[in-house]
Amino acid sequence: MNIRLVKRATLQQWLSACAERQDIVLATVLMIAIVMMLLPLPTWMVDMLITVNLMFSVILLLVATYLNDPLDLSVFPSLLLITALYRLSLTISTARLVLLQHNAGQIVDAFGRFVVGGNLTVGVVVFAIITIVQFIVITKGTERVAEVSARFSLDGMPGKQMSIDGDLRAGVIDADQARHLRQHVQRESRFLGAMDGAMKFVKGDTIAGIIVVLVNIIGGIIIAVVQYGMPLDEAVHTYSVLSIGDGLCGQIPSLLISLSAGIIVTRVPGEKRQNLSSELSSQIARQPQALLLTALVLLLLACIPGFPFVTLAFYAALLALPLLVLKRKKINGSVEGAGNMPERGSMTPGACPLRLRLTPALHTPDLVRDIDAMRWRLFESYGVPLPEANIEVSAAESTHRLSILLYQEPVFSLSIPPDAHFLLQGEAPGIEGESQTLPGGMGKISWLSQTMGEKAQELGFAVVCGAQRITTMLECVLVRHMAEFIGVQETRYLMDAMEKRYSELVKELQRQLPISKVTETLQRLVSEQVSIRDLRLIFGTLIDWAAREKDALMLTEYVRIALRRHILHRLNPDAKALPVLRIGEGIENMIRESIRQTAMGTYAEISPRHRSLILQLIEQAVEKTPRLLIVTSVDTRRFLRKMTETTLFSVPVLSWQELGESSLIQVIDSIDLSEEALAEHDE
Repeated sequence: MNIRLVKRATLQQWLSACAERQDIVLATVLMIAIVMMLLPLPTWMVDMLITVNLMFSVILLLVATYLNDPLDLSVFPSLLLITALYRLSLTISTARLVLLQHNAGQIVDAFGRFVVGGNLTVGVVVFAIITIVQFIVITKGTERVAEVSARFSLDGMPGKQMSIDGDLRAGVIDADQARHLRQHVQRESRFLGAMDGAMKFVKGDTIAGIIVVLVNIIGGIIIAVVQYGMPLDEAVHTYSVLSIGDGLCGQIPSLLISLSAGIIVTRVPGEKRQNLSSELSSQIARQPQALLLTALVLLLLACIPGFPFVTLAFYAALLALPLLVLKRKKINGSVEGAGNMPERGSMTPGACPLRLRLTPALHTPDLVRDIDAMRWRLFESYGVPLPEANIEVSAAESTHRLSILLYQEPVFSLSIPPDAHFLLQGEAPGIEGESQTLPGGMGKISWLSQTMGEKAQELGFAVVCGAQRITTMLECVLVRHMAEFIGVQETRYLMDAMEKRYSELVKELQRQLPISKVTETLQRLVSEQVSIRDLRLIFGTLIDWAAREKDALMLTEYVRIALRRHILHRLNPDAKALPVLRIGEGIENMIRESIRQTAMGTYAEISPRHRSLILQLIEQAVEKTPRLLIVTSVDTRRFLRKMTETTLFSVPVLSWQELGESSLIQVIDSIDLSEEALAEHDE
C-alpha cells in the first residue's frame, strides 16, 4: 500500500511539473517528430505513437464540435501544422519498418487486414475510396472555404472598422466596447488568413500519404523479390496489406483533423454563443413541418412493395413522435397558463413590453395570426415598430375577462359578456347591445348578440367577431399608449434603417440633436396619433429648426406643421370641409400666462376650476357635432391637448398653421372665456 502511495505521489509530481513547464513539453514533442524522421524506431513505440495520433485527432474533432465560437480555438492553425508534421514523421517511420522488416507494428497490420478482409482487390478499392473522399471532398472543400472566408474577411475589414467608428460617434457603444470589437475583427481576419495557409499543410500531407503508400507497395515488392527471393504473389499480398494499413494509419487521423478544420471554418456563430449540436437542434427544430413531411415520405416509401417496411416505418416514427409529443406539451402548457416558474437559463432582465392575459374561452387558434396582422397594420399606419404580444392564458377566472399589460403593468381590463358574439365600436341607431365606456378617453363600444350582430352587418356597420374582438380592443389600447413603445433603442433602430438610404440626413441629425430629443419628438407625435412613417420629412424639419429652437415642445409643433398634409389626409380623406371648434383669445391668453418653464420641463399652471370650465365648454360643443376638430394657436395647442386627452382622446387638437391656407374649414362653434365669465365662475 505504501508503495502505491509513493508511486501515486510521484506521478502527481511529474504531471504537475509538466503542467508548469508546457513550453518544454511542446518542444519535446517537436523534437520527437524530427527524430522520428532520422532514426529507426521499434514497433512497440510506433504503435504508441500511432495511438497518440489517433487520440489527438479525435480530441480535435470533439473540441471543434463543442466550440461556441471559432475564435475560442485561435491556435488551431498552429495545431494543424504540428499534427501534419507529426503524421509525416510517423509515415516515414512506418515506411522504413515496412521496407526493412516487413513489419510496422500491430496497429498497422490490424488496419491492413481489417480493410482487406481476405480479398486484396476489395481492400485496395476501399482504401482508394477513403483516400479520394479525404482528398477531394473534405480537404479540398475545407481549403476552398478557408480561402474564400479569408478573402472576404480581409475585404470587409475596412467596412467593419467604419461601422464600429460610426457606432462610437453615435454613442451606441463606448470606447472599451469599440476597442473590444476592433480586436475581435482583427483576430477574426488573422485567424481566417492563418486557416487558409494551414489548410495547404493538410492538403500536402494527404498527397504525401498517397505517394508513400504507392512507394511502399512498389518498392516493397521489388525489395522482397530481388533481395529476399520472396515469391511474387506473396510479396504483393504482404506489402499491399502493410502499405494499406500504413496508409490508413495516416489517412484516418488526417480525415478527422480535416473534418475538424471544416467544422471550424464553416461555423457561423448565431446571436447566442452555442456549440454546434445546440445550434443544429435549435435551428432544425424551428421547422417541424419539414421533419413531419419527411416522416410522411418515409411512410409512403414503406408502402411500396419491395421496400423494407419495418425499417422505413421505424425511422418515420422516430421523426414524428418527438415532434407530436412536444407540440402536445406546448398546447397543454399554453392552456394551463404561465404560472410555472421559467427555467434558470430563460431568465432575462427587463419587463415584457406587451402581454395579453385572457381566459381559455377567449383564446382561439387564429388569435396570434390576427394580432400579428394588426401589428403590421399599425406599423404601416403610424410607423412605430410594435413588440410581439405575449399571450398568457389563465384558467383561474371563470368569466370572459381580458387584461392588457404594458411593461408588466395593467393598463386595460374588461369583462366580455358570454353571449357577446359581435363587437361594435361606438353606438348605432336601431342596434341594441350592452354598451361600455372605455377608459382613457378611448370612446365607447357595444357588445352585440348573434342576432343583433347580423342585423348590424346588414345595415353596413363595421362589426367584428371571434378573435377580432380581442385584436380590436388591443388595437385601441396600442393606439392610446403608442408613445410608450418609442424609446432611445427604438429611435436608434429607425435611424439605422433610414441611414441605409439617407446616410447624410441621419449624420446631420446626429450632429444637430441628441438622440434623446429626437426620441421625445417622436413620442409626442405618436401620442396624438400622428404617423411617423415619413421619417425623411421629420428628420429634415428637425435639422432645419434645431439651431434656432431649443424647446422640444416647439420643435414638435414645427414638425407637425411640416406634416400637415399627412395629418389632414388622415382626418379628412374625402377632402370635405372640416368642422372646426375655434378657441377664443381669452382662453389662449389664459393658457399663455399660465405656462411655466422649469428644469423638469414646460407645463401650464391652470387652476382646476378654469380647467373644468374649459373642458365643459369643449364637451358641450363635441356632443353637438361628434366629428369636431379643435383649432387654436400654435403656442397653446400642446397645452390644450394635455387638458383634453384624458376624456377626449379621440378629438384632434390642431393649430391654425397646421390647417394652412388651402384647407377647407367650417367653423361650427367658438368658445371663449372673458374676464367677467371667469370672475363669475370663481365666485
